[in-house]
Amino acid sequence: MNLPEERVATDPESIASELERLAKRARCQMVRRWRTQGLSVDQLHLLLVLQVQGPATIGRIAELRGVAQPNASFMVSRLAQRGLVAKEPAPGDDKRRVHVALTGAGEELVAELQFVRRRHVVAVLEAMTAKERSAFWHAVQRFFELARTVAPSGTRPEPHARADAAEARA
Repeated sequence: MNLPEERVATDPESIASELERLAKRARCQMVRRWRTQGLSVDQLHLLLVLQVQGPATIGRIAELRGVAQPNASFMVSRLAQRGLVAKEPAPGDDKRRVHVALTGAGEELVAELQFVRRRHVVAVLEAMTAKERSAFWHAVQRFFELARTVAPSGTRPEPHARADAAEARA
């Protein structure tokens, strides 16, 4: 689809497509970096899940990853062998239940790789003018504000729909 540049800049489908492409590119760069550490994409995701969620049971990990418990257990064992996660007894009477948590080495690895990704974002932002960064910042803030209220179906809150219609007529 070849739209004039001005139209692309205001076309929600084009913008969404570009954002998806950018996110995919960022994920690919991060995955390449993780692979130099000998980690699979699934292992990477598990480490990130544990960083965000904190310690979790094998069952919870399987649920979050959308895999069977034996697969989650195998993945955890591989990461434990590398010293990136540790199994700890879960609170309660059931001695079979364990919590899986990042080790210090796992936390350091996640932090290092996120730092590399963040440096790339900072470099891009530094290449922008102060005016461009300000406009970008305000647009991102507005995007997240609306993301909390807009239904996934694409419907929008009534006041914004009226404002867009008025802008389209102008």
